[in-house]
Amino acid sequence: MKGSTDFREWNLTRAEWKKRDEVGERRRKKGRARKVRQNSFFAQPGQNLGIFFACCVTVGLIYAAQVFTGKLGVSARLMILLAAPPAIFIGWLVGDFFVLRPLSRRRQRILNLARRLRLFGDISSRETFSRLIDRSNDEIGELSRAIHETLTNAHRHNLENARIKRDFQQNVQKATKRATIKLTRMSQTDELTGLANRRAFDQALDELFQRSRTTKQDLACVSMDMDGFKQLNDTLGHAAGDVALRCLGHILSAATRHGAFASRTGGDEFILLLPGCSRETAKYVCDRLTRLFSQHPQMKRLGTYQPTLSYGIASLFGDRPQGAEELLRISDEAMYQAK
Repeated sequence: MKGSTDFREWNLTRAEWKKRDEVGERRRKKGRARKVRQNSFFAQPGQNLGIFFACCVTVGLIYAAQVFTGKLGVSARLMILLAAPPAIFIGWLVGDFFVLRPLSRRRQRILNLARRLRLFGDISSRETFSRLIDRSNDEIGELSRAIHETLTNAHRHNLENARIKRDFQQNVQKATKRATIKLTRMSQTDELTGLANRRAFDQALDELFQRSRTTKQDLACVSMDMDGFKQLNDTLGHAAGDVALRCLGHILSAATRHGAFASRTGGDEFILLLPGCSRETAKYVCDRLTRLFSQHPQMKRLGTYQPTLSYGIASLFGDRPQGAEELLRISDEAMYQAK
């Protein structure tokens, strides 16, 4: 404590400080309850009424003493001294029995209601509301029932607000998740062909290269390019070029269903990653893709301006590249040699 000369208090643990705080809080609560009892609205009027009854009985006995003084042969002063103590005692008993006790019981009921309200008035738990009800038919019972009804309504509104808040948060989370997925897909997908873009390809190349090295599996990288694509654009327009790009994108998308990774890295350049495939297997896949591209119905409509495919292959075990970038460079050089 601040300003304390007891140095033992400096070494108290957290649990000991907490215990001291709890003891102090209980003492403060008892002090407040004592003040409530002392300063109650009913206590002072009840005491005054008890004194009033005592005075009335005293006056009555004194008057009776004066009346019978002459008959008993006792002086009035002596009769007053003899009658005053029992008169005060009887008046106090009458006031206490008919006034103080009923008022004290009513005051205690109000204090009990306040205590129950403090203990069980949490609107988050409806099970304790029934303990607040006073079964009497007077104003205190009516007050307790009104408090019970108010807390019940507040509890219902609290549950409704909690449900609305929960639904709102769930809707926000779902909308945020959908928007995040959509934005992620847009940032990693080529809009024209539906394949992965260059950003997604760079990430996938690093991951597949490291995984293949760790698992000791081969990895084939195929670089593709369209021959005659510029002439197609210059002669039939960019719409015809877009048709050719979409056709190749559709064919490569079918290949990705079997574990491959296809991407359009720019213009008419495409790259295909084949995990677990050797150079010979990759060549077989590329020959099949080239044949499917040339036999596509929409490509046949282009006639003599139909572009063809050139490709170059690099493999992890065959070329022994030092990194993913070198693997890509080897496949690009092989493609340019094929053109």
